[in-house]
Amino acid sequence: MGSTTSSKVEAIKPVLLKAGIPLVLSLAGFIYARIMARKSLSKAALSETQVNLSESNFHEGWKREESLHSLASTCIPSDIIDEPTILDTNSLAESSRIHDEPIFEEEIVGLRSRIDDLQMRELELQLQFNRYCDLREQQFVLVELRNIFSLETAHAEFLDREISSMEAEITRLDNLGIQYLKILEHLEHWKSENCLLQRKLKKLLKKMKAQSRIIKEQSLRIEAREAEILRNHDALETRISVTKKLEEEIRELHTVLDQMQVEKNELLEKLDLAERSSASKVEAENICKEEYNQLINELEQLQKERTAEVKELIYLRWSNTCLKHELMRNHQQQQRQRHNQEGNSLELDFEGSGRIIHYDSEHETDDCLVEHNVPCFGAAHSDHDYSKRKKLLQRLRRWVEGGDKAKGKLAEKEKH
Repeated sequence: MGSTTSSKVEAIKPVLLKAGIPLVLSLAGFIYARIMARKSLSKAALSETQVNLSESNFHEGWKREESLHSLASTCIPSDIIDEPTILDTNSLAESSRIHDEPIFEEEIVGLRSRIDDLQMRELELQLQFNRYCDLREQQFVLVELRNIFSLETAHAEFLDREISSMEAEITRLDNLGIQYLKILEHLEHWKSENCLLQRKLKKLLKKMKAQSRIIKEQSLRIEAREAEILRNHDALETRISVTKKLEEEIRELHTVLDQMQVEKNELLEKLDLAERSSASKVEAENICKEEYNQLINELEQLQKERTAEVKELIYLRWSNTCLKHELMRNHQQQQRQRHNQEGNSLELDFEGSGRIIHYDSEHETDDCLVEHNVPCFGAAHSDHDYSKRKKLLQRLRRWVEGGDKAKGKLAEKEKH
């Protein structure tokens, strides 16, 4: 568009030049013809004035001769005129002419000089008049030229305005063309990006389909694992109840052990008194020594069992805390799984892929442990420990009963 408008402007300029030059030349020729015509008219007027002056000079000379003849006739008396003789008149005229010739010649010279002065003045006036006419003609021509020049300047200004408007239009069209080209470039760029995005979208749709299948499989696995976790939770609750019962039994054992320690101290004091008081009674002493040795052995065994029970209690507490921690971790994992299932599938595809794989590996290890019946922190030994605790309780009861019997025997010995 810009190239076409510029070519139009370039084509208009030579047309204007071609049309303006002949107009100017024609106007100049017209003005020159007018000036030459006026000059020819002024020359004809000068020639006419000169002819008129020559005619007027001839008439004046003729009038002067007539006046001279009239003067001569007036100067001659009437008596002489009346004479019939022509010779006298001629002689008088000749004498008057001879007498007046120098005077007339002087007057003629003065008149001629005056006529020359008048002619010179007339020529000067004629020249001034011609100059005035030329100046007037030039003034008219200048006015006409000024009008023509003003018209031409107005026309030129109009053409300049048109040219400036056309140039502005050309620049606007050039800018529009540049913007159009930029828009085309942007469109091509966006088309290429649109094609790339469509390809990426197809790839993402394929990945989404594959990920949806994987998510369905994982959801099925998660449901199975949740069922297993619920079963494990029930088993853990039963174990927790068992541990609570065991803790209560351990507390009872602690109380029994404290009582037995008090009784042991009392028995030791009583044995010391018995040893001091009954030095003569050897049989009773032997029996007491045997019982004492048995009691000491039983006490040592009880102390060992107590230390073992304390260790076992510490172990049970530790296992209890581990089980609670595992339950909390399983509960948190369940919440995370639910949150991830309720989340966006795209986030699962791009952000949670690594987490899902890690989660699957952890649960696969947990499944393997559950399948092979591997206990967490030695929880499989709980049944065996429970049987041991029952045996220990039975021994403690027997020992308490034996202590009561020993107390009765010692009381009987003190009485004797």
